[in-house]
Amino acid sequence: MFFADKTFLRPLLPMADAILGYFADRMDHEYNLVVSKTTEPGVWHFHDWTNEWRPYGIPPAVVRTGISTYSNSLYSYTLQLASHLQKFCYGRAEVATEYLERSRRVADAIRKHCFDGEFFTDSLASGSDPRVDRSQHSQVWAVLCGATENKALSRDLLRRSLTTTQSSTAAASADSLPPLIQTSVAMSFYSLRALSKVGGILYEEVFHGFWKPWHAQLALGLSTWEEDTVSHRSDCHAWGSAPIYEFMAEVVGFRPAQPGWTDITFAPRISLYSELTATVPFRTGPDRKLCLASVSWKPTASGGTRVSLSISGLQRGSPVRVVIPSLPVRIVEDPERIGFTISDKAVRPAS
Repeated sequence: MFFADKTFLRPLLPMADAILGYFADRMDHEYNLVVSKTTEPGVWHFHDWTNEWRPYGIPPAVVRTGISTYSNSLYSYTLQLASHLQKFCYGRAEVATEYLERSRRVADAIRKHCFDGEFFTDSLASGSDPRVDRSQHSQVWAVLCGATENKALSRDLLRRSLTTTQSSTAAASADSLPPLIQTSVAMSFYSLRALSKVGGILYEEVFHGFWKPWHAQLALGLSTWEEDTVSHRSDCHAWGSAPIYEFMAEVVGFRPAQPGWTDITFAPRISLYSELTATVPFRTGPDRKLCLASVSWKPTASGGTRVSLSISGLQRGSPVRVVIPSLPVRIVEDPERIGFTISDKAVRPAS
């Protein structure tokens, strides 16, 4: 999406197909789910660093059954991404269709076998213990792979699972279930992708509180991000660097809609900040020329918001799709400089 470099990608696709085949070969055809025993030599069925999954980051339900909701969701999700690569690099529509069909079968099986009526469980819902076998991970990845039925149900699932935390100090009765096991810093990028996918106002509701672990790291005096808050290890790990992407692609809202920035989306989340100034670097064209998108918005005297976008360095015009809540999508064919004012009502996304 960011470089459209077929020369780089093409030699990698056979290995990508082989990796996807590894999981296909471990399919349990009774459930249509991948089984991977944690005792298999050379296999570390890692999920995430959480206190509840010490010492190896594996949910206890997965150790029991060999079936992981997270890993199957990840497999289904990756098949979808790989289908785009097959079409983009080689025009292999048949292989892309096969990937998507495999992805759909796994997502359907996750919905059928791993949902207990309230949440997705870490493994098969049958025989699961709701006190220990529910995690935010399984909800996030069920949404990402398409195991949830629609956006409204997906929003409800994420709202119920991500807005309550394992460290909640709220009083609970002896009969109440504990909050879901939390995702770590390492899983943050994908939690945010799920929030973005479901639309509505949930992303905005969660956004400012989401960064508490990063604020805590700054309070510790760290100058690079850590991998997780369980062991406080791997400073400067890419897994902790979600803000680098998030503030550019989701807050500023400037991202490629087609490979190589031949089509651009500009969907600023103006309701998150009353005023903002940012510059987004990107490369486009056959020589990967550096371009800069300068974005700003600030309130007007009439109560609206003035938004400005200017792009320098584009060798050719790439249409920009301007997406603002409550307003029709606007396509600008000559995007070197865009400016518009929107009312306060349009700033607020619909629920």
